Amino acid sequence: MPWGAGPPLVDGRLLRFWLPFVAWFLIPNIVKLAPWTWDNIKVLFYWWVGSAPLVALTIAALWRGRWRGFPGAAGRAVGRAAAAGALVALLLAGSLDVGRVVSGQTFFGQFDADGVAFAGRIRETVPAGALVLHAATWNPPVYLTGRRSLLGYPGWMWSRGLSYADRERDIALMYGGGPDALRLMRARGVEYVEVTPIERGMLEVNDPFFSGFPLVAEVGDYRLFAVPR
Repeated sequence: MPWGAGPPLVDGRLLRFWLPFVAWFLIPNIVKLAPWTWDNIKVLFYWWVGSAPLVALTIAALWRGRWRGFPGAAGRAVGRAAAAGALVALLLAGSLDVGRVVSGQTFFGQFDADGVAFAGRIRETVPAGALVLHAATWNPPVYLTGRRSLLGYPGWMWSRGLSYADRERDIALMYGGGPDALRLMRARGVEYVEVTPIERGMLEVNDPFFSGFPLVAEVGDYRLFAVPR
């Protein structure tokens, strides 16, 4: 069999089916599709979904000896070597990340055990429609409860073009416990306040101010107060 003869590794119809997915690879690498460039990965994902089956088919075809470069046994050997090398390369990329996590080199936690237990106490004691005040970030325990928030992570607000600066300012004033703190809570409809290591790490928390609030739930360093009416 001469060089390049024989059936293709992947059928031409499948390649034509794949072309729109290629566009979803090229466009996000050229055009900024969202204010936050990282959000382009949400479009790149469609390229991956369309490409993964074709890559798997190509590796399988190589392993079965459908290598157009060399005829006979030489072609089968080269095809199997290429399939094995591609499979190892694909697995190694993900294995490096998994290995870093397993070895403890990389650690990123969303909620610790006390935070999860605290979320359970919120679900038990706070009405479903209540508004709970917390630091404007991505991982307050109240997110596990379905209760409402005054403000979530500002990065999400910014990338969607929403105005959040006034709420972010008011949250800092409320936790600071100044003269207008209680008035702001009532004006914003805040019914409960989280005071946890997250708030203490991001804001100036006025503990004497909150000592006058009814304590609703407590787990370790996580506390939930009710706003006096």
